Amino acid sequence: MKLRLSRLFALSLCMMASCISPPNYPIEPVITFASLSRTEVDQKDTVRIKVEFTDGDGDLGFATQDTLCKLCNLDTCLGGGRSLFLIDDRVPQCFTAVYQIPVIPPKGSSDAISGEIDFTSPPICCINAGFPCVLDPVKILDTVYFSVFLRDRAGNISDTLALPPIIIRCDRIVQ
Repeated sequence: MKLRLSRLFALSLCMMASCISPPNYPIEPVITFASLSRTEVDQKDTVRIKVEFTDGDGDLGFATQDTLCKLCNLDTCLGGGRSLFLIDDRVPQCFTAVYQIPVIPPKGSSDAISGEIDFTSPPICCINAGFPCVLDPVKILDTVYFSVFLRDRAGNISDTLALPPIIIRCDRIVQ
């Protein structure tokens, strides 16, 4: 009797597992904020940024980068195997950094993917009269607002995600 009940229980579990529907994400990447390693830095410090993503057709990431990316020529960076784009809102006409994400294989029967991306910002500096990373005893603090977005292999672009502000101490530089 015990054996029969345990088989019935196992069969029920298998049937319930097969009824679980795969996630239904849009084909455009969706990006949400997860965390910043810190919100106050000295000049030339970096910050670890973590974002979460979903992509309904699972085409996020590139196997290779195939073009040179000039950070202030946005068109050269939007193609060529790059998926993650970071913008310093103090200089919105240029990308602060671009990142290649490897191809992420789907799991299970659905092409949909989700996960976290953890990356490091380039060194962060105060902008003083057009000169970055200069000690400034007068301007003690500056604030940077980073924005980030994703692009998939089909060219679909996520909404732009505004990250929390990062305070920069202009009177100190990391050596």
